Amino acid sequence: MRGIRDPRLLPIAEKVLEGKRLSFEDGLVLYETQDLPTLMRLANLVRERKHGHKTYFVHSIRVSQTNICYVGCTFCAFQRRFGEEGAWDWDVDEVVAWVRERYQPGLTEIHMTAGHHPKRPFSYYLDLVRALKESFPGVQVKAWTAAEIHHFAKVARMPTGRS
Repeated sequence: MRGIRDPRLLPIAEKVLEGKRLSFEDGLVLYETQDLPTLMRLANLVRERKHGHKTYFVHSIRVSQTNICYVGCTFCAFQRRFGEEGAWDWDVDEVVAWVRERYQPGLTEIHMTAGHHPKRPFSYYLDLVRALKESFPGVQVKAWTAAEIHHFAKVARMPTGRS
C-alpha cells in the first residue's frame, strides 16, 4: 500500500492486506494515528471485502425531550432545573411535532437522549416511543443511554439485573 505517512501503520496495513486479525495494540495505533487518509483506505478495503461496493448509512435525527435533570453531573452543560432559564420539557405531542418539522425523506433513525427527569412517570417514555413509531413507520427509534435506562428502572421500580 502506497502513501503511508505513519510508519507504525506499515505492519497493520500488511495484516489488513493479508486478511489477518488486528491486535489490541494495533487498535491503539489506529486510534492514535494522524494519518487519516491511510486509516480510511484500510477501513474501506475491509468494508469492500465484507460488503462489496455496497455502503450503508444511517440518516438520523437527534431529539431530546427535556433537559430537566436532577443528577448534576459536573461535565454537563446541558441540564437545567425546573424554572431555570433555558429549561424545556416537551410532552409526547410536542416531541412528535418537533420531529415532523425536521423530517426528511429517507430518515432511518430517531436518536433520543435527555436528562434524568425527576417527575416523569415511566409510562411517558413508553408513550413517547409508541407515538414516534406510529407517526414515523419504518423509522427506528434508538433511545436513551444506559444511565437513562437505569433511571427509568428506578422510576418504574423495575429490577436492572444488578445485585
